Amino acid sequence: DADISPCLQAAAISTMADVVPLTANNRKLVRCGTSLMREQPIPFIAALFQLLKVPHEFLRGSDLSWKVAPLLNAAGRIKHASHAYYALVAGEGRADKAAKYLKGCNEERRRMQSELSETKPGWSFDGERVSLRADCTWHPGIVGLMANAVAGETGHVAGCGTMDNDGNWRFSFRSPASGAGIAEAMRKLIAAGVVKSGGGHDAAGGCVVAKDRLPMFAKMLDQAMNDVEGCIEIDWNMTKAPDWWTRDRVEYANDLLEPTGNGNPPITLSWQGKIDSVEGLGTKGIKMIVGDFELVCFTVHD
Repeated sequence: DADISPCLQAAAISTMADVVPLTANNRKLVRCGTSLMREQPIPFIAALFQLLKVPHEFLRGSDLSWKVAPLLNAAGRIKHASHAYYALVAGEGRADKAAKYLKGCNEERRRMQSELSETKPGWSFDGERVSLRADCTWHPGIVGLMANAVAGETGHVAGCGTMDNDGNWRFSFRSPASGAGIAEAMRKLIAAGVVKSGGGHDAAGGCVVAKDRLPMFAKMLDQAMNDVEGCIEIDWNMTKAPDWWTRDRVEYANDLLEPTGNGNPPITLSWQGKIDSVEGLGTKGIKMIVGDFELVCFTVHD
């Protein structure tokens, strides 16, 4: 019988690297793949975790997001994606060299991103829900990471773009929270003929915009994001947390939820104690009373 373990491990890595929703079969693939990596990882994962001095026996889904995916993505961003492919299929003899090479790519990517973040973009736009930055000198492999940084700084859906060889602007988008509705907004702009092409999911996306349509694109995207229903209505019927809702229980629950991430967020409780009450704030948030603390959380989903 064919050994599908390497394929399942690769599927888990790619699922986490692409930040797809961890629901249904996606979550099953990652859970199965990470379990196999803990027991008998493919040579590249074993070599990488040895290089990072992290025991693979305790690997979790979040390790794929923060330790593995950035190295694989760095190869495609600043070199060529084939380096990531050859690393994943490398045998024991080449895995060490592949891990070191991708680690070097990621370090170079960090340096480039740091340098670009300190430069003022040639064009910018800040609307009610969207913040855009663009510069024709930016490296196309870094704009997605820069968009993620702008989203964190502004709290808006953020897009960063650079000019391609055809004179079009290529944007990459990130959202500070899942459920922002980026994919739906892209579909609206494509239908309106504002962008040439585009796509993505609720928390990330990309599009191509003609050079002379940049100002129109910015205004219509901001309006489209305002029109998008990006949150799920929640049935608020919980008024008091049970007495057993403690930190130990939260850690146990997160183990059951593993892997966590986009579409399957972890439960967070950073103190000893319990939630005394939960109150819904429309369809977009909750207010919790925890001891002497009143916590307000927005963009809450299923």
